[in-house]
Amino acid sequence: MAKWGKMDYKAFEKMAKNFEEAVKNEVGQQLIEAILKEASNRVLAKTKKRTPVGDYGTYEYTIKKGKNKGKKVLRAKARYDGHLGGTLRKGWYITGVRKNGNTHFILIYNNVEYASFVEYGHRKRNNKGWVEGRFMLMISMKEVERSMQQIADKHTIQVLKQLFN
Repeated sequence: MAKWGKMDYKAFEKMAKNFEEAVKNEVGQQLIEAILKEASNRVLAKTKKRTPVGDYGTYEYTIKKGKNKGKKVLRAKARYDGHLGGTLRKGWYITGVRKNGNTHFILIYNNVEYASFVEYGHRKRNNKGWVEGRFMLMISMKEVERSMQQIADKHTIQVLKQLFN
């Protein structure tokens, strides 16, 4: 019988200990949550950027009091009561990671009542045509979906580096 020599198993023992520690600390769960959080934050940022903001134009205003009295300045027209738009853009939110059985998910939603009309489109008043949807959330989700593998790889490599160091 051949003699193979001596072997140092300390590195294998250390790796096994790291894996046991990872299982105990639910590293897999943390990995899934990190991937979902990064993806949802990317979707949220892209969606907000795509969300239209009301533009009501400007008007010339003459200052009536103070040291600049008589000076003419441009002011934004308010739709009503000083409202300048941006409500729909500010209405986007994400939840934390939720779990339903073996499925992990994060909700991305907009609580502004007309958000779905802007997203998907709507009929004009008195059935006089159609306003096309902007699909700001749908387009953003598809863009991030294409980069999911890169997001997952980045977080997985971090976890593997921790396990093998």
